[in-house]
Amino acid sequence: MNQELKLKWHSIYGQILFERKLHEAWLQVKENKGAGGIDGETLESYEKKLDENLSGLLQKLRDKAYVPSPVRRQYIPKKNGKMRPLGIPNIEDRIVQQAVVNVLQPKCEESIMSWIGSWRSTVSASCATLTIFSYSRKRRKTSKRRLKSPEKY
Repeated sequence: MNQELKLKWHSIYGQILFERKLHEAWLQVKENKGAGGIDGETLESYEKKLDENLSGLLQKLRDKAYVPSPVRRQYIPKKNGKMRPLGIPNIEDRIVQQAVVNVLQPKCEESIMSWIGSWRSTVSASCATLTIFSYSRKRRKTSKRRLKSPEKY
């Protein structure tokens, strides 16, 4: 196995076991707003005891006693009149999920080719479209050259 890769990814779980990482994740969860999960906890009630809640969550994670809760199922209407199921996790589950995203995203971003722009926050859809268009034009030019002079290739 590639030693560099092994060292880079060795303990994703261990990288979220810091209070500052959970606090950073909490701020992002709070910014995203949203409803509480199956336990009925809201962002406002969680924030009232924020230090206590984050310390308790961190201790559960360190003791490997953390178990995600079932999600609350909510149905939202679609444009065609049907209903779409939506799973709403608890606040703590959202914090843990966001902490994992915060650890994984920079590692994944650096390994993805720069011209892929589908879901990346740093590249817009129009930028990705222009890049794909320019690559396809270059490819067509190369193909035409191959057809005209195959002995060079």
